[in-house]
Amino acid sequence: MKLNARMSHNMTHHPLYNSWRGMLERCKNSNHIGFRRYGGRGISVCPRWRTFDNFMTDMGPLWSEGLSLERIDKDVNYEPGNCTWENQSAQMRNQKRNHVVDTPKGSMLLCEAS
Repeated sequence: MKLNARMSHNMTHHPLYNSWRGMLERCKNSNHIGFRRYGGRGISVCPRWRTFDNFMTDMGPLWSEGLSLERIDKDVNYEPGNCTWENQSAQMRNQKRNHVVDTPKGSMLLCEAS
């Protein structure tokens, strides 16, 4: 899908577009509620994904309803190879604030071990 500056993609209300905009806002807009956890700690968006058409090309085919954008390594930028789509349950398990403990059954979240 080729885009021009007038947003001819007709996807401004699509969840994929909203994910892209949210990613940019978290990293660039110091007034965004999540900026402190993203742009404020140095997380940025790779130059390729600063345009929706490139983001759509790379991530669009992998998206489906109910999924949201997830960085695989929380200390690395939004970029190809470090992002995937996850459901809400997986997103909650992957938050930095979760505590991982070692158990006889392997590593798991503290809430799962209890």
